[in-house]
Formats: sequence, structure tokens, C-alpha cells
Amino acid sequence: PSCPTLRSSDWKECCKMSSVDRMLWVFGYGSLIWKPPEGFEHVKAIPGGIKGWHRRLWQGSTDHRGLPGAPGLVATLLQTHDLPEAERPPADELCWGMCYGYDESQRDQVLAYLDFREKDGYDRTKVDVYLPGGKGVREGPDITEVLLYVATTSNPQYLGPLSNQKVAEQVACAVGPSGTNHQYVTNLARGLQALNVGDEHVFDVVARLEGMELAAEDAVAHAFVGDGQYKGDGGWMLQKLWELSDMNWSE
Repeated sequence: PSCPTLRSSDWKECCKMSSVDRMLWVFGYGSLIWKPPEGFEHVKAIPGGIKGWHRRLWQGSTDHRGLPGAPGLVATLLQTHDLPEAERPPADELCWGMCYGYDESQRDQVLAYLDFREKDGYDRTKVDVYLPGGKGVREGPDITEVLLYVATTSNPQYLGPLSNQKVAEQVACAVGPSGTNHQYVTNLARGLQALNVGDEHVFDVVARLEGMELAAEDAVAHAFVGDGQYKGDGGWMLQKLWELSDMNWSE
């Protein structure tokens, strides 16, 4: 994949930030690319890449882009040794996404939000991130200890490995509380294009969707019907968090 375009001033500013090591850094490779945590203002949002991980639409979604018994497919990351041998890329290839930095004072709230948003099979881990225009893979990472939510191959919702054709067929018709599955994949592809990076797997699935009958653009299916100010379009998640937590959530 190509390297994202990053202004040298942005890179220098990020390097000089005295609080960079004290911030909560989160790496997003799926919906977080175009939809960062809602209700929280990040200090910095910058493209970044991680080594040894590869994006695949092999994670079942029964809470956002599908339902129990009719799951959608969303992105997870696989380590190189978990990929079929024929799909393993060069060892130094980076998986690109967005890296968000949050003030330490927001740590607990951001983590609570992300834990709920990524509850359908995802676990926390830490990764090193390389920035475009930074040190480079051979010299070492630019930001360390970055939070990553990843659905491992042992979680119950993991449905891989799948052919790109099978992924497209399932994505075409799946619908959940956050909308259609094909909108998710299209948004992901657009987000990657905006970063000026490629992803052979994602873009091939998008190409296959073009010739298929798709679920209606405005389709929404609810396994849980929320109420109050956050009803609809996945907002049930924020509403539920509001009800379960005594924390002060931003509007």
C-alpha cells in the first residue's frame, strides 16, 4: 500500500508534543477511520501504520452491521502467521489506519466507550505505530503502547477465513442497528482512499459488491431498540452507556 500524505509541519508538531507519551493513543483500522469515538475531542488525529497485522472483513457483527443469526462482516486484524500462506504480504508491509491521541483526563471515559463499541468479540492489545514521514520501519516506531482493539481468530464471532466472493455476498444483504453492511464496507474503502492507501482485500470486496443486489440504503434492523436522545443509527450504544454509567458524557 502507498504511504499516507502527511504535511511535514504535522509530523514535526506530533514529535514535539511534550505530552505524546502521556496521552491515550488509539489505533483505528475499521469504522474508527471515519467515525472516531463520539462525544470526545481528540488532541491529535494522524494517519499511522502498524507492522505485522493485516485487515480482513472476517469478523461477524451481530450488534452493528448484522443481527444474531444473520451477522454482517466487519474488519478485524490478523497477524501474518494467521493468514493463509498465499495471502501473506512482505514482512515490512504496514497496515494503515488512523491514530487518535486523547488527553489523559479522558482515558476512563474513552475506554468505557470503546469497550462497549467493540464488545462483539474484540479484545484490547498494544501496538507500535509508524507515522508517514517518521523514522521508518527499520529505525523503529514513532509512537509506542498504542491501544488496539482486535478480534482474535478464537473469538466466537470470527468467521474466517473467507473468500472475497463469500464476504461480498454476506455483506450485500446484512443489516443491523447501525445500518447496512455494504455502507460500512464502502465507508471503509472511502476512508482508506482519503488516506491515499490501498487495501487489496477491501477494494476487491467493494468491486464485487457493484454487481450485486444490495440491501436498501436506509435499512436499519434492531436487535435492541433504544430510546431517548440517542435512539437510532447505532446511537442506542451511547444511550445504553449513559443509562449504565454515572460518568459525565459529553453531548
